[in-house]
Amino acid sequence: MNSQQIDVDGAVVYWSAGPTLRELVIERLQQLGMAEHVPDQRTDAACLKAAMRDHCDARANRRRGRDKLLQPRKRQKQNGFEVLDVERGEEGNDYRMHYAAKITEAGLIVVTRGYADAHELRRYFDQHKAQLTGAAVGQLLVSL
Repeated sequence: MNSQQIDVDGAVVYWSAGPTLRELVIERLQQLGMAEHVPDQRTDAACLKAAMRDHCDARANRRRGRDKLLQPRKRQKQNGFEVLDVERGEEGNDYRMHYAAKITEAGLIVVTRGYADAHELRRYFDQHKAQLTGAAVGQLLVSL
């Protein structure tokens, strides 16, 4: 075993953060008098993309043999995203639109092509809207 002596003049902290409820972070930071450090809420487009990814993941085991590809549309904030079914082949892959969805200015999730359960998408969307990402929590810790 190799031993090495290190003089410590400061501290190094490593952490790993996962999704965290934003309301809980707001409450704790307010208790500490640090409310100005609360990260911004995730954008609707980011939450819709995450919701569509979760929707595909929840159904992945029901549709064996097909991969899903989530692609943003041009001006994703207005036009949303689309999910493609990918059939992998030896000569090349085939792509077929499964469904597309966007979020309106009024906050409604609209499935614009294909079929997906808008209520299920809304449930996933609301979960993501209420959370901070692990990256946002990490940035918060750095700012403190």
